[in-house]
Parts: sequence; structure tokens; C-alpha cells
Amino acid sequence: MLLGLVLGGAAMAGELDGIFMRTLADGSVELTNVPVDADFELLIAAPLLMAASAPAPTDAGSAVGVAAANTSQKPGAVLATRVAQYRDLVASAARDASVDARLVHAVIAVESGYNALAVSAKGAIGLMQLMPDTARRYGIRDARDPSQNIQAGTRYLRDLLKLFNNDISLTLAAYNAGENAVLRNGSRIPAYRETVTYVPKVLAVMRRLETLAI
Repeated sequence: MLLGLVLGGAAMAGELDGIFMRTLADGSVELTNVPVDADFELLIAAPLLMAASAPAPTDAGSAVGVAAANTSQKPGAVLATRVAQYRDLVASAARDASVDARLVHAVIAVESGYNALAVSAKGAIGLMQLMPDTARRYGIRDARDPSQNIQAGTRYLRDLLKLFNNDISLTLAAYNAGENAVLRNGSRIPAYRETVTYVPKVLAVMRRLETLAI
């Protein structure tokens, strides 16, 4: 059975020492911020978790599309500003798809840093970094259009949540690596370094969003 991210005494991402991981004998991945054994290795240091919501450049440069931009604002203020900019679009899409708006915002923050024009090296486009095949699947004509992009990305999250019985960790792993990669791995997070980094980043942003009006 999948062992997802375990957040111990520190509730907020900014209070974490980091996220640690180990690969189990069955190939599944265990993520925690409280490593209890020596075989855990540091996956993401706390400063990188804090940077997950910083704006990305126009060319995101990776499937995840996260980069820390030079800014005079604190990370929390940057996130609050970006959330406010897209609050109505995300709220509408989340309501239509019956998906938690915080999940949608967290995916956007990590995928593109709220950059609607972001294009990754793998060809993922827009706020939610939709691959062309995914955009076509959900009838998107212009993946750079924030409204279309958010609607399609949110519906994709909805379908992944249904596929993986509302397991958010598996849903995020599938959003990053593709649902077939997760299914082939026995409905566990595949041991791709990018994916096991991506999942706790999004979950950490979701926790930070608990303090904001969404």
C-alpha cells in the first residue's frame, strides 16, 4: 500500500526541516518530514519548499515548471498575490468539477508559478502546464488562455481523483508522471525523482493555502 507524505509536528511548510524519502522493497516510495530510520535521504530542503510558490519564468524549463524569481516580496506575500489574481477563475472551475480549490491553486503554484505563458521543455503549456494531448482531451483550443487552462486542468484533477479513489498523493503523482505510470507501478508513486519531489511540494503549498481566503 502506498505510504504517502507524513507531516509530523510542524504543520506549515515553512516550519519543516525538509522532506525525506526512501524506496521500499516493493518499489513504492515513502515520504516524511520525520525520518525515523537512517535509510531516509533528504529529498527537499525546507527553503526549496518555501520557494515552490515563487513565480516561474516564461519558459518554465521543466515539466514541473518551478523556479524562484527575483522578488522583493516574501514568498507568502507572492503566493497571496497570485491566488488573488486567479481566485475567481479557480473557484469557478473547482466548483464545477467538485475539486478542492486549494488543490488547484497548489498545482498552479508548483507547475508554473502562476505564469499563464509558461512553456516547459517537454511542451507543457500555461498555468497548469497541460501537455498538448491533455489539452485536446478536454477540448482546449488555447492552452495559454487562463480560463481554458484552469478549466481543463481542474477537470483532469477531478478525473485522476476518481481514478485513484480520492488519494491526493497518487493524483498528484499521476498529474506529474501520467496516470499510466502510476497504474504500472501498482497504484503507487513511481520512483521518478521529479515525481517524488513534486508530490510533497504541492502538498506543502496546499497547507500554506489554509491561511488564505480561496
